Order: sequence, then C-alpha cells, then structure tokens
Amino acid sequence: MTETKDSVKIRHLMEQAERLPKQDCIVVLKTLMATVAEEHGDWTQTLRMAIEEAEEREEAAELHSRYRISKQKTTAFVKLFRIIYDLHIFETADGRIASNSEDFVCDLGLYFNTEIRNMRNLLSSAKRTGNFMDVFERLHELAQAYYEKGDGLNAGKRAEAREWQQRLDFDWESS
Repeated sequence: MTETKDSVKIRHLMEQAERLPKQDCIVVLKTLMATVAEEHGDWTQTLRMAIEEAEEREEAAELHSRYRISKQKTTAFVKLFRIIYDLHIFETADGRIASNSEDFVCDLGLYFNTEIRNMRNLLSSAKRTGNFMDVFERLHELAQAYYEKGDGLNAGKRAEAREWQQRLDFDWESS
C-alpha cells in the first residue's frame, strides 16, 4: 500500500514539474530520479546521474590577468575596490548585484594574481594610520585632471618633455 502511495506522490510531483520552465523541470525530475534510486538502493543509477550532471556542467574559465597588484599597493587596492563595490556596478555571473564585499575584493585580487587575506584587518589598520584618504584624494586629482584635459593626461607630460628637450638643444647650440 505504501508503494502505491509513493507512486502517486511521485506521479503528482512529475506532473507539477512538467508545468515548470524547461530547466526547472529538469532539475525537479533529476532530483526525483535520484531520490527514487537512492530509496531503492540503486547506487549505480545514483552515481550514473551524478556523473551525467557533472559532465553537463559548464565550467567558467579561470581568468587571470597578466598583471599583479604591487605589494606596496595592496591596501590601496583594497580601499579603492571596497568603495567601488558600494557603487553596485558589478554583478554576479547570474545577474545579481554583488552582495559580499570581501568575496568581491578577494576575487578581484585573485584575478590580478594577488591573494588578499583579511581584508577587514587591512581596512582597519589603514583607518588608524591617518592617511586612509590619500588614495582617494589622489584619485580625485587624477579625475579632475582627466575632466579638465580630456584623454590627453599624458599629452601635458609629453609637451613638458619636448619643451625641456628643446631648451637642452638650444642651450647646447648656443654654447
């Protein structure tokens, strides 16, 4: 009698699953199949299903940059990206807003071939030093220069170098 009740429950769940979107339906049906196989002690079927699932799973390629974070700049990196995290411009792969600042900053560090440990300790220590805002002030200066001069931030440096070289050339010619 319990076997019949179980069959009715499973049939009902299957019918409900078929009303779901394709991917959700597949997940429910695979779960039912695994449950039934496990209940009947059919570990071969359970393992076969686990292997099929593992083979179907798409693996994200491990991304790494050719750059790394300078050892002297790790705290500055953490400070910057912890604040950038709060701008909510980054999403997870499934389209949700990033919701864990430590994971976000540490993962970004790994992308730049740098393991970041104890982000909270780095930030706490930085707050106690009295120069916590230095990196943000420098960032503001650079942004202001970019705003005022456009893309040619380095153009001013190149012009200064040309002027300096011309003065050297002139001084050389006049001696």
